[in-house]
Amino acid sequence: MRPPGAYWSALNFPPWPKAERRLRPDPEPRRMAEPIALSRLSPGVSATLVSYPLNGSAFIRLREMGLLPDTRLTLIRVAPLGDPIEIKVRGYNLTLRKSEADHILVRLMDAS
Repeated sequence: MRPPGAYWSALNFPPWPKAERRLRPDPEPRRMAEPIALSRLSPGVSATLVSYPLNGSAFIRLREMGLLPDTRLTLIRVAPLGDPIEIKVRGYNLTLRKSEADHILVRLMDAS
């Protein structure tokens, strides 16, 4: 405890941590997964939307329904012949044509 009227000086502060301890590089840098087409996912796999074409009425409709970049989605199921596919996005299920899913790029979520 300080006596009344005393002021703080450089001697009263604890020593600063050394710079080499604070700025230690990450031993295992994380690599970002390469974007892949939504149509290539397996059922049950979660991914994050990266991009899709900005033109076309189908993609404007998808944007209006909440399919935006950095949105998490999960592939629920694929029809027996591969078209259509069903994804879960923002709490609801959405069915897409395979031709639309081919143009939507996603990045797989980490398993951790």
